[in-house]
Amino acid sequence: MIDRIGGVQRIDAVRTDPAPRRASAPTPVGSDSISLAVTPLRAAVASSHASISQLQDLSRFVDSASGALDTVQSLLHDGTRRVASGETTWELLDQVDQIARAPKLSGESALAEGVTLRAGSHELDIRPVSTLDLGAIVESGRSHRLADVRPGGSLDPLGNRSAALRSIAAAMNEIAGVQSSLRVFRGQALEPLQRTALDDLASKTSTSRFDESDVAGFASDVRARMFSGEAVAGVRPDHALALLSPRRL
Repeated sequence: MIDRIGGVQRIDAVRTDPAPRRASAPTPVGSDSISLAVTPLRAAVASSHASISQLQDLSRFVDSASGALDTVQSLLHDGTRRVASGETTWELLDQVDQIARAPKLSGESALAEGVTLRAGSHELDIRPVSTLDLGAIVESGRSHRLADVRPGGSLDPLGNRSAALRSIAAAMNEIAGVQSSLRVFRGQALEPLQRTALDDLASKTSTSRFDESDVAGFASDVRARMFSGEAVAGVRPDHALALLSPRRL
């Protein structure tokens, strides 16, 4: 869910404490349905899947935002070189805004518009990443932004090269801060919560008895669609149940 608070989006990821859930209607028995013996397994997977899916969406956004910020930093580095050599930079600024709008969360350009990410007890505020917000400096008693570093702008590199370079440097420092915050958020919030979600599902499934053949058939629909890299390290085989495709729930 996205709430706009003071012009900034708030993204609620997931809490680790279990919440009461309404009982779902029984699945009609048909030629392609899972046998009733697996109903408790299906219920266990369904009750954990919402939290896992939210974490997955948040993890994808962090990946996308991190990649976009890397590209923006590269553009600004090139902009520094071009301003120093007396070239124009306006097209680079348009590219910065275009790239920053690309990462989406719940259909919104959360990186460009600003967002608060929350996962468990961890919260991360990201200010808007755009040329209208980055690179704030004060020059001759007036406030300027990265968007002003263009021909005809108040920080036109041809007329005020030193101020233009200061604005670009300030923008790069701000983006570096966001990149660092995203790395910490992933390592201290997302990855531990991913493991907790899998442990929770494993605990639910281990406390019930299931027919082995039904479990084997049900687990054959596992899709390696959620975790990657360090996030999957140490995950036991029984945790694979958390990766079941939602179309089968």
